[in-house]
Amino acid sequence: MKLPLSAQALAQQRILVTRPAHQAQPLCALIRACGGIPWVFPVLDIQPVADDSALERCRNRLEQYALAIFISANAVHYALPKLLENGALPAQLQLAAVGKGTAAAMQALGCAPHWLPAQFNSEGLLALPELQQMQGKRVLILRGEGGRELLAETLRERGAQLDTVAVYRRCVPVLDKNAHPWLVQGEIDSIVISSGEGLQNLLQLLGNPPWLQDKSWALISPRLLDKLRQAGVQGAAAIAPQSDDEGLLQALLHLHDKVSKRRAAP
Repeated sequence: MKLPLSAQALAQQRILVTRPAHQAQPLCALIRACGGIPWVFPVLDIQPVADDSALERCRNRLEQYALAIFISANAVHYALPKLLENGALPAQLQLAAVGKGTAAAMQALGCAPHWLPAQFNSEGLLALPELQQMQGKRVLILRGEGGRELLAETLRERGAQLDTVAVYRRCVPVLDKNAHPWLVQGEIDSIVISSGEGLQNLLQLLGNPPWLQDKSWALISPRLLDKLRQAGVQGAAAIAPQSDDEGLLQALLHLHDKVSKRRAAP
């Protein structure tokens, strides 16, 4: 993505980035490039599942699968190295990534995806022509514990024989309030949220203080806006036009422009 406007497009805006710590830096770099000040506050801690025997069983019968779908970069990190332990993947096995970050993680391990949707979510993947007729095809979905069932349910309806394997779990991190003085004053301008679970954890960690109502929210999907309003938070919000860091940056720029125009109005 070509950065819009100038290096001061976010003009000292203090932006809370809630992605897991190991995934936050690309967005932080984009924010800094536009003059903003990112504060990293992970609201999800990613851990491997305690028992990976299901993944081992799938690894030992990879030749039976027509397609393996990786739901996230975390799924790639925790699953793909183990799938490669027996050597190269079977020639007939097609690979799909839900988003660009997932695809990049796969490419870093030498396994470029065959399918990457234009819309970086389950709906985008399900819209691909190659995934319409799945009768008799065996599919492996690699993901985290919990999450949406849309992809699995729809592929089953289309005739796929499906194995879904959770390879990581999301945990609420331990919060040290002394390490985050902004918690007392709410000294931030905008908050970035990229998952429903992240939003839930943020509100749980902070206790939903009144100052959250005054903040702007950059959200990765319309579903998150619904969850935000259901939680009683009525602050300004913008939805990313695409489900990645560049999309979230565009949402932040839109929010900043909107707030600036409101302040400048007579």
